[in-house]
Amino acid sequence: MSKRYVDEDSDEKPQRSKPQQNQNVDSAVQQAVSQITQSFGQIDKSMKLIEQQFMSMKKQSSGDQVLKTKAQIESTLNTLRQTQLPQANQQIQQLQKKISALQAPPKTKQELTQNQQKFMSMYQQKQQQVTNLNNQFQKISQKIDDQMTSNPEDAAKNFKMQCIEEEIDAELDDIIKINRDVNDMNQMMKIMATEVQKCGETINIIEEKVDEADKHVTKGTKNLVETRKIQKSKNKWLWIGLALTAVVAVILILVFTV
Repeated sequence: MSKRYVDEDSDEKPQRSKPQQNQNVDSAVQQAVSQITQSFGQIDKSMKLIEQQFMSMKKQSSGDQVLKTKAQIESTLNTLRQTQLPQANQQIQQLQKKISALQAPPKTKQELTQNQQKFMSMYQQKQQQVTNLNNQFQKISQKIDDQMTSNPEDAAKNFKMQCIEEEIDAELDDIIKINRDVNDMNQMMKIMATEVQKCGETINIIEEKVDEADKHVTKGTKNLVETRKIQKSKNKWLWIGLALTAVVAVILILVFTV
């Protein structure tokens, strides 16, 4: 490997390659985590809304009201399955790419990767929860359709849900349990977001230490060059003094010998 030497008299400072700054990438990682957290929050909010809509349906006595609530639940489920879940999945995939591009210590990248995998596990659980909600809704929806078809006049006047109240109660118990699991997952998600933030702070500290070390090396190199210049100047005047002494000595010898 070839080496590059610097002339002692040159003011040129040796350049030391600095690691690429991670601030932008680190910010991108934290932003991705924030987006995932927000998406999970929206998913949880929609699931909670479905629970409330089921509860509302149980109390309704009008067929028109029941059909309206049913349509609202269906719309919320479609938003979950077609928009919110795919968006969260895409954000998790983007987080994985940003972590791979991050220039950080192996331990830090490993911790971030583990958090990303936890996010994916949480996403899969939410996906399964939405699937369960959809299955429950389809069962109730079918019973509502059957009742409306068999008793259209009663449904239009004063629709009673006695034939499916037990079914709704059973499904509501499952829905409430799902939302409890969602709350537990939210607590885990908050802890993960905090861990990611700590990793980002660690990366920034490492960069500051590297920059500080780089400044010390640059300052030391500059002082070394200046010291060598001073030493060389002293050596030059020393030789001039010795030469003058020699000349004087020769003159004195010639004077006394003549």
